[in-house]
Formats: sequence, structure tokens, C-alpha cells
Amino acid sequence: MPQKKSSFKMRSILAVLTMALMLPLASSGASKYKVLYEFTGGADGGTPNGLIIDKLGNLYGTTSAGGATGNGTVFKMEPLPGGTWKETVLHSFRGRDGASPEAGLVSDASGNLYGTTAQADHRAPMCPAPAVASCSS
Repeated sequence: MPQKKSSFKMRSILAVLTMALMLPLASSGASKYKVLYEFTGGADGGTPNGLIIDKLGNLYGTTSAGGATGNGTVFKMEPLPGGTWKETVLHSFRGRDGASPEAGLVSDASGNLYGTTAQADHRAPMCPAPAVASCSS
């Protein structure tokens, strides 16, 4: 029987602690969020997924839509002086090399980026990564 009382007290304490932690957030009024970049859904990509950050503060992620052929992108966001950010498309998926990434990226100790795509069209023409911007096939 004493265990039930102790369990009830612990739940009550946790509930009060949870409410105490939530109050300052709810009563602050002003948002502490800032939009860093708005994707257009065009060549810059659309429907962004998870982000990772490197040692320099750059953000990397994927978009599951947009890009050169609408198949999604891998992008980098670089912080600039004055609090602005520059978005750069690192890779635009073309179908055969993957399409519609639905998750973020991971990086290794050397800074190489890895990710997956949900689709690929093995019939689409393959374009080598360095030539993605100029590849028309």
C-alpha cells in the first residue's frame, strides 16, 4: 500500500514540474524562431527535410521536391554576416541517381555527406555529379 502513495506523489510532482517548465514558454508571447530561408519549390528545392550542422555552423539537408528536374536536392545553408543565410544546391537529383529524398543527411568524421532517396528511375539518363548543373539529358 505505501508504494501506491509514493507512486501517486511522484506523478503529482512530475505533473507540477512539467507545468512549471511549460509556463514560461507559453507566456513569453514573442516567438524565438527565425525563418532562415524560404524554399520556392523551383531550382532551389521544395519540401525540406531534416538538417545537420558542421563545425563552421553550415547547415545541410535535403528537399524531396524541386531541383533541376523536380526530383529533390541536397543543399547547404551558410551563415553570412548580418544574420542572413545563403542557400546553395549541392546536388539536384535527376531520377536515375535517385529521387525524392525523404530524410536528412548524416556525415562522417571527414565531413562527407550520406543520405538515401525513396525512389530512382533506372531508365532515366545518368548525369555525373560534377556536370549536374549543365547536364541536359
